[in-house]
Amino acid sequence: MTSCHYPTPRPERDRMYQHKVSLVVRYFMIPCNICLILLATSTLGFAVLLFLNNYKPPTPPHIPPPDGCRGKLCGFGAVCERDSTDPSKGECVCKKMVCPSVVAPVCGSDSSTYSNECELEKAQCNTQRRIKVMRKGSCALKDPCSEVTCSYGSTCIQSSDGRSAKCMCPLSCENVPKVTVCGSDGLDYASECALNMKACSTNKNIRLQHIGSCDPCRMNRNSLNVLCAYNAQTQKTKTLSPPSACPPGSEPLCASDGRNYNTECLMERTALQKERQLKKVHSGPCKKQEECQEECKFSAVCLLEHGRARCSCEPIRCDDTYTPVCGDDGHTYPNDCERRRAECLTQTTIRSKQQGPC
Repeated sequence: MTSCHYPTPRPERDRMYQHKVSLVVRYFMIPCNICLILLATSTLGFAVLLFLNNYKPPTPPHIPPPDGCRGKLCGFGAVCERDSTDPSKGECVCKKMVCPSVVAPVCGSDSSTYSNECELEKAQCNTQRRIKVMRKGSCALKDPCSEVTCSYGSTCIQSSDGRSAKCMCPLSCENVPKVTVCGSDGLDYASECALNMKACSTNKNIRLQHIGSCDPCRMNRNSLNVLCAYNAQTQKTKTLSPPSACPPGSEPLCASDGRNYNTECLMERTALQKERQLKKVHSGPCKKQEECQEECKFSAVCLLEHGRARCSCEPIRCDDTYTPVCGDDGHTYPNDCERRRAECLTQTTIRSKQQGPC
């Protein structure tokens, strides 16, 4: 073993800096079986470590290559597999599906006939495009449901061989998402499936009127403190306080119905209350020629245009609440406002025969 040599410092300097040399050696954890060369410098006054023989730098930690399949989505039943030579690359591949030899032909949405649904799914993966089962049986066969007319909420179900079909009622709606729908009978149902079950079990022709409750304003319908209107397209209700809640005003205005209103608030609330469209024509009271000179019949309302007033059906504005009314003309109207509008348009008296569809 090679011994370490270093110049011998003066005794007084050795005593002065001995503890510093010891601290440097202990701090760097220098192994004893290697050779050190320590030079005592007169300018710095402490030991300087020059080099270590057989010193090995620490091995850097192993960092695995990035996963090429991480975050990669594959469709139509395919799965991601990493490249064996470069794991940072991933590719969507179809599994080797082993389909049963059962012959249960189905017609796909690509107009191709498959021996069974498994073969259709395999083709869907290989072509990477959606292929749906259009019907059971060969595409060359005529769809048996094309000659069957189902009613009362029933649906056409094909036989296992795809050669015949019959109408069947929905057996259960447990796995169907609950989305409230309005039926043509004026009742709410938890889903369209529930509506069809009711129609099928009662042998009644109940149709889907619209998505959402038939009358979302039901809770406010008999309230004297709230006016409510429903828009089926946006599925939102509009609620306002009645005209009596408007603050008093001292500057009247002339509205499009030829009447005077103290404030625009009073005009807007009256329009919602009477289910008609009202607009401000000008500030100040209406003139004599701007008022309807005769009483409007058949539910028509006064309309002021170009300085002249006349009876019209245009201002009638019905909301989308479905509270069916049977008129004495044998027609079912979505609500009483629609009955009054039909009365105006036909210029005939249509009385309400009963609440509910005819």
